[in-house]
Amino acid sequence: MARRLEPTVFLAAISPVTVGLAAGTVVLVRTFGAAWWRAIASGGLVWVGRAGLAALIARRVQLEIGIASVWEVARRSQTLTDARRSIDINELDRALDSIPADDPRHRSARAQRDSHDRLAAGEEETRERLEVLDAQLDEAGARVAELAIRAGGTEDTVEKVAAQVAMVVTELDTLRIALDELRVDP
Repeated sequence: MARRLEPTVFLAAISPVTVGLAAGTVVLVRTFGAAWWRAIASGGLVWVGRAGLAALIARRVQLEIGIASVWEVARRSQTLTDARRSIDINELDRALDSIPADDPRHRSARAQRDSHDRLAAGEEETRERLEVLDAQLDEAGARVAELAIRAGGTEDTVEKVAAQVAMVVTELDTLRIALDELRVDP
C-alpha cells in the first residue's frame, strides 16, 4: 500500500534545520575519527529521526482535532436535547386528545409532536454514535500513551493509531453534517 507523505513531514525533511542537523552530525562524527560510512549513517539517522518526529507531531495534532470535534458534536447534541426538552409533550398529548382532528390547532399540535419525535430520534442516534466515537478516541489516546513509553518498533502502531483517528474524525464530520441537516445551532 502506497503511503502519502504528509506536508508537515515533507517540510521537516527538507527544512534547513534538518539538513543542517544531519550535515552537522556527519561533520561531528567524522571529526571524532569515525569512518565516512558511520558519519553518513549517523547523519541519515538524524535526518530520519527529525522527519519521524514531525510525523508523530502531525498525528498528535490530528488527535487533538478529533477531540475538539467530539466536543463540538457533543455541544451541538446538547443543543438538540435542549430543543427537544423545550417542547411540552404532555401538553401536546392533551391537546391532541381534546381538540377535534379537523381543527387547525390539532394539526399544529400534531406537527409539534412529530417534531419532538424526530428530535428525540436524532438525539438518541447522535448520543449512540458519539459514545462509540468517544470510546474509539479513548482507545487511540491509549495507543498514543503506549507509543510514548515504547522504545522501538512503533511505526506500525503509529500507522494504526493515525488510521483510527482519521476514521473517527471522518465519522465526527459526518455526525456534524447530520446535525447541520437538523439545523441545530447553539
